[in-house]
Order: sequence, then structure tokens, then C-alpha cells
Amino acid sequence: MPAASHFRSAQPHDRVCILHAPDLHGLAHRVADRLGASLSASTLAIDDAALATPAMRDAQACIVLLPAGSPDAAGINLQLEQLKIPTLFVERGTDTLRTGPWCHYGHTACPACIASIAPCFTAAPAQDEGQSAGLDEGDTAHRIENTFTAILARRSPLVDGAVIHHGGTDRVEYVLKDPLCPVCSTWSRQPMEALYAHHG
Repeated sequence: MPAASHFRSAQPHDRVCILHAPDLHGLAHRVADRLGASLSASTLAIDDAALATPAMRDAQACIVLLPAGSPDAAGINLQLEQLKIPTLFVERGTDTLRTGPWCHYGHTACPACIASIAPCFTAAPAQDEGQSAGLDEGDTAHRIENTFTAILARRSPLVDGAVIHHGGTDRVEYVLKDPLCPVCSTWSRQPMEALYAHHG
């Protein structure tokens, strides 16, 4: 596996690792370049050993860049929950961009929470999401940087459990933490017998 690419910063104690799907390599480097003015950012392609690397062990926060609907999201979410690294998940589709959730594990919703709760609610109309095709790689990197720096400054709705669907008009959607989430809830670390005994 190639070594992670590092970008020097004025504040090396703020270490961010950008995990990315191989086909989002260019976007990951653009985001790292933009964050490099204020943070120490490194990029790391997702593979079976990615989360065991020194770059991940030393990270204080993580940005995960995935294609929309990627099957890798579930496994990465599970491993990052075990590492307890605050993580911003970003999904980029052909004509869509979603930033969030911001997973402060144990406090805010993770992707598994969203997947388990989403069927309980009617999907919001996506009338403007198709317009996001105008976002090129530079625009996308700029939005991710702005979102991440706003999170660190606690000026973003993602701190309170939102996801943002970027389009002609950005749409903010608040998501709930699932108390029975199979990944991040207290019950996820207990045998099912304990759950039945508690509610029996």
C-alpha cells in the first residue's frame, strides 16, 4: 500500500486523516490542500489495512470520501466507531453531494443510525439535488473544507446531527441517533439476552 501523502500545517496538533475511495483520489488531495493552511491533513486510500496504519492511529479527526451508495460505508463506520475517531462522512454521486453525518461516536447519529431509521420516515423531495451536477472537483473540495472547518468551530448544523444535501439550494436534514443502533449504541456491545432481560 502506498504511504499516506502528508500536507504540512501551522497547527500540527490538529491531525486529520482523509480516507477516500480510490476513484476519489483527486478530490481527497484537493481537500487536504485546502485544509493544509490550518490543519495537518493526510490522505489515505481505503483498503483492508487502511485503518491500522499510523496515519489513522494518530488522527484526531477523519473525513471519509465515498461514492454515493458505496458498500464500504458500513464496514468503515464500524471500524471508526471502535477507534472512536470523530468522523465526517461525505458521499459524492454523479450529480449529488451529501456531507454528513458528523459522527461523534456515542453522541451523534452514525451512518448505521441513518440506515436503520430512514425507512420510518417519508423521504424529503429531492427537487433540487439534480442541479448539483454543476459542482466540479474544486467546488466540491471547497464545500467539504467549509463544512469541516465550521464543524470544528461548532458553527455547523452537522454538530447537532444534520446532513446537508448540496444542490441548487442546500437542503439540511436532521437525523436521529438510533438508541438500538447495531454499531454505535450501548446495546451494540451487549449480548441480545441482556436486551431481552432488561425489557422483559
